[in-house]
Amino acid sequence: MGSPGQPRTSSGVTNKFAARLEQLNPWEAATVGILKQPWTLTAAAAVVLVRHHSALPVVVFAFVAFAVLSTATVGLIFLYFARRPGEAEAHLSDLRDRLVRAGPAIFALVSVAVGAYLIIDGVIGIAGS
Repeated sequence: MGSPGQPRTSSGVTNKFAARLEQLNPWEAATVGILKQPWTLTAAAAVVLVRHHSALPVVVFAFVAFAVLSTATVGLIFLYFARRPGEAEAHLSDLRDRLVRAGPAIFALVSVAVGAYLIIDGVIGIAGS
């Protein structure tokens, strides 16, 4: 372990993987993007709909709609990159840099929101029983 004030360094495997991701062509990147979809969120949405005893057509429609919408984001990014590669690369690089800088703050805010929801839901559940 390093000293307390120093950030951890990444491993050689992580560096090689990151370097490989930087070299992907647009088709390979689109494939990785589609495979790296939030399928757990899609499944969770389906479970919530089934749990609330929604009709089968509603469950199927919601599942398909969520899957299509989440995949469409990757498709739109790919289309943008295919039509305007220079402009897209500059914008996506800027977006990536901003997300990397804001990542910890976004994670903290989402964690607080989820925690608050769970606490409120628990209190309401206890008070209602």
